[in-house]
Amino acid sequence: MTRQLDGVVSDGTLIVRALHFAGRAELVSADFSGSTDDGSEYAWSTHVVALYDEQGRTLRRENFPPEQFTEALAKLDELGAATTAGPPDLDNGRSGRSRPAASPPKPPSPTTS
Repeated sequence: MTRQLDGVVSDGTLIVRALHFAGRAELVSADFSGSTDDGSEYAWSTHVVALYDEQGRTLRRENFPPEQFTEALAKLDELGAATTAGPPDLDNGRSGRSRPAASPPKPPSPTTS
C-alpha cells in the first residue's frame, strides 16, 4: 500500500497504533497521513490482517476500515488458528539483523550448582 503512495504523497507518515499476533498471522492497526506536492492533505486509518508462510512471505492480506476492528480481530484468530508455527522472523533489510515478530525474550535459565 505505501509503495502505491510513492510519488503521490511526498511526506507520508505511518503511525502503528497496535500489533496483534496469532500463529503466522498479524493484525496491524495504523494511521496514515501526508500531503501531495500541490498541498492536498490525506489522512486515514486502517486495520490490516496478513498471513505469512514459514519464510515470512505474505500469503494473504486483508484491509479493514477503522470501525471494523472486531471483524479484523476475528479474521486474525481465523488465520492464526490455521497455522501452528510462530510468527515469521522480521528483517527490515537495513538493520542487518532479524528478530522474532512476537516472541518475548526468554528469561535466563536458573543455574544449578
